[in-house]
Amino acid sequence: MSQLLDPALNREPGESQRCAFCGYRGKLTSEHVWPERFQTLFPELKMVKYQHGDPRSPLKFDAIAFTGKVRIDCDKCNNTKLERIESAAIPHIKFLALGIRAGVLPFEAQRKVAAFGVRMLAVGQYTHPHLRPIPRHHREHLVLNRSPPQHTEVSLWAYDGPDFQAPQVRGIPQKLMLPSERTPDWMNAYRGILRVGHLVIEVAARTDGRPLVFLPKPPGTFVRIWPIDLTRPQVWPPQKSMTEVGWEQRVADLDRAMTL
Repeated sequence: MSQLLDPALNREPGESQRCAFCGYRGKLTSEHVWPERFQTLFPELKMVKYQHGDPRSPLKFDAIAFTGKVRIDCDKCNNTKLERIESAAIPHIKFLALGIRAGVLPFEAQRKVAAFGVRMLAVGQYTHPHLRPIPRHHREHLVLNRSPPQHTEVSLWAYDGPDFQAPQVRGIPQKLMLPSERTPDWMNAYRGILRVGHLVIEVAARTDGRPLVFLPKPPGTFVRIWPIDLTRPQVWPPQKSMTEVGWEQRVADLDRAMTL
């Protein structure tokens, strides 16, 4: 089937006049890619290097940290629904990203941070000219339930590389399948990764309604926070930290179709 028809690889019809998170049509507001309050959490980050557009030929420029915006949502989703997700998660993000929290992560903290990770990919995808890996039904589920959609996995990693002061976010569409499934015609999943301070959040989800098998990861290097395992406490930080080489490998893995 032609990739020209695949919604994950193309802008949504009427995108410039329709809220990305609800059914509102009309004038849209400018949503911060990174929440603006991150400026107070990371005051040492003054100017950072931004990269917008296609990773193969991106637009690169220097700008004040956490000021990038995309015009994608209505006032209610911007200032109420997404604001609630950000406000709930940021107290936990702060301690995780600054590397000053250790111990068991409460279940509610896991849900809030996992929702924040999906929020970051859902908003960040609009810095790309056409890729839309997080589909509308996942975005609408996020703002209605303040939690990741079904068939989504969210994991945390503790980054200990040299670029901890360089926040990054990237999400792409992907093909994921079980050994018993044929390779899909369309992108049926997405994966994404973001880094702020010493915290890395990785998200993987299937969008075709079929179960997601957890992605392979080196043992002892991550903490899975979604779906929440009520039988097993999740302890932060993981036994092993993520190096710069490990970060680059996880980012490179985003581009691989995977049989799980």
